[in-house]
Amino acid sequence: MTAERVYGPPLIGVLFNGILFGVLVVQAHLYFNWDRSGERWTGYLVTVLLVLETINTGIDFAMVYQGLFKNYGQLNLGIPFLAANPVITSSISTIVQIYYAWRIRILTKSNVLAGFILVLAWVSLASGICGSVFTALHPGWDGFDRKIFSSLVAWLTTTAICDIIIAIAMVFYLTTHKKDSMAVTKSVVNRIIILTIQTGVITSVAAVASILTFTLIKQATIQFIWDFSISKLYTNSLLSMLNAREEWSKTLDAQNDVENISDVSFVHLDGLADYSQEKSHP
Repeated sequence: MTAERVYGPPLIGVLFNGILFGVLVVQAHLYFNWDRSGERWTGYLVTVLLVLETINTGIDFAMVYQGLFKNYGQLNLGIPFLAANPVITSSISTIVQIYYAWRIRILTKSNVLAGFILVLAWVSLASGICGSVFTALHPGWDGFDRKIFSSLVAWLTTTAICDIIIAIAMVFYLTTHKKDSMAVTKSVVNRIIILTIQTGVITSVAAVASILTFTLIKQATIQFIWDFSISKLYTNSLLSMLNAREEWSKTLDAQNDVENISDVSFVHLDGLADYSQEKSHP
């Protein structure tokens, strides 16, 4: 183990984390600028995620800064604050996955599917908590013990499976939904579903990449390139969906307003036609 192999990947990961955190702040600013009087609990959810992401970014930067500069890259001290990363990241991913489970329950009317996603989300959170506890008890880099390895693999695996199921559920709903509705309404719903599928694929790919690098590449910390930024992928995906839903809802409302205006104009023209006929035939 060298300083480059230990602290190089976390440095890259924390740079990605900082970039995605900037994107997150912009998305949160856009979200809170909309009128959210009817979605107060969603606003609380976004606020909690923003606070957790701020803590996550601060811890990750402090981790790399202390390891590289305060401790001069010494390897016998482990990576400070490492134990906090699994529990915070798994908490963020669990919150987002629970929200998606609720949306899937509304769309598919399936308690079994939503319940299965909830179980996977909670198992992921429990595994993340165990990973933090075992990492705190064994902070050095002279070799992982079996409990740390098992808990972290369980956390990343259940997270990836949960994301894949969310994406598959959305694909299934998109391909089988035949509900009669206006074309514009179906278009808006389909766009939101497609965005959910895309974000589920992105987060699952990041989780799978983290699992593979963690289990296959020894004596290195390459998995932190994805671990340090994966929570931002979850939060940004949720906020992008919420903001896109607002934009598309406004498009839908504008389309409805145009149709209403058209109906009124036709009534008005008919009235003028009736009036002209009455004048021509006294």
